[in-house]
Amino acid sequence: MFVLDACAESHSGRAWIRLWCLVCDHRTAWLPARSPAVEEKGRVCPKCKGNPANVKPSGGTADKEPS
Repeated sequence: MFVLDACAESHSGRAWIRLWCLVCDHRTAWLPARSPAVEEKGRVCPKCKGNPANVKPSGGTADKEPS
């Protein structure tokens, strides 16, 4: 997961970020940021763990065969 959006430090002295997974398109809510050097390395997605085989079909009609 990579940083999608970030905000400046709040009154508590913490910066906040939102993350985005390029594999399964999962987007997080606002999370407390770690140091910029650590965030540049990315994080493991809690949904797919970075493995495309773990991505489930969306359930839309595009995945189904015609009847």
